Amino acid sequence: MATDWTALLKQEIPQPCFERPLVCDGLPDASTVIIIGENPATDVENNWWAYWDDKKGFDYDRFIFEYKLKKPRLMGTRLRFDHIRGARIKAVETNFYRDQGPGGSKRKILNTPLLQTLINNMSDLKKIVFHGDVSISLSHKLKIPEGVDRIETRHFKIEKIETILGHLRA
Repeated sequence: MATDWTALLKQEIPQPCFERPLVCDGLPDASTVIIIGENPATDVENNWWAYWDDKKGFDYDRFIFEYKLKKPRLMGTRLRFDHIRGARIKAVETNFYRDQGPGGSKRKILNTPLLQTLINNMSDLKKIVFHGDVSISLSHKLKIPEGVDRIETRHFKIEKIETILGHLRA
């Protein structure tokens, strides 16, 4: 039986939601990797649910089009995600805090229940990447099943992306 992602996500993500609880391409279980940081740095004003379709999942193409209207040049972590997508690795991008801000989470809206839902329901999950000190320090809040590799990196920098890609491909 297929996972009803809409029902699961509605339990964890308010409607409307003007934060960024997760980004992926399609349904979460099409991905084999979850990448978890501290919080999204760039504000996106749209309701998260505007990108969600009950059958197709998250509309990444629409999201990135609208993201680039705000920030035409990909930089920082978003650029690393672009490298990972370019390597044909399907990943769910998410954070411990879902509220946005370049200097860190302001309201500390914890995303842990959603993260655990993803971990528990992504049938082909192979690896979880915790990037950044905050993410690594909060990782103990999650129950990670046996057989799912844990990767930690203090910095998600362009110089480290090949090393990270090597771990994701292994």
